[in-house]
Amino acid sequence: MGFYFLSVILSVEAGTMLCEAIAVAVPNIRTAYQLIPAVIFLNFAFSGIFVKTPTLPLGSKWLPVISLFRWTVEAQSINMFEADTALVCVDQFYFCTYEAFMTIFGWSTNSKSYCLWVIIINLVAYRVAILLAQMFKTFAQRGRRQFREGIKENENLYTANF
Repeated sequence: MGFYFLSVILSVEAGTMLCEAIAVAVPNIRTAYQLIPAVIFLNFAFSGIFVKTPTLPLGSKWLPVISLFRWTVEAQSINMFEADTALVCVDQFYFCTYEAFMTIFGWSTNSKSYCLWVIIINLVAYRVAILLAQMFKTFAQRGRRQFREGIKENENLYTANF
């Protein structure tokens, strides 16, 4: 249960960092409202659950690699079924339900600790992207003069005129 909670918490945190990185990097809030659902949908669609990795064209095989959902679901599947002795394996036909399940989604070569490390790397990468975007915005606006229309030089900005 510890691995389950750790991987889910890290995945939620990485997803939050991804959304925050998008919100910081775009010029206005409307663009963020449009871009965040699109990126989340692409993460979900190419996780291997809806669009199977083996069915993708050669040029787009990299899409499941960047999906947070893929690494979370793969880690949970490995954690849940890897050591299950009740799974059916027919040695005569070289068939095992666990291996077939993992191969269908394109998840057959990784371990659950590898999946956890990929989630942590995504978390760190998104956090670095947030910091870089915030630094860029801070340095880009430093020294830039803000003009306000309709305000005269000698007018006090902090008192209301009634």
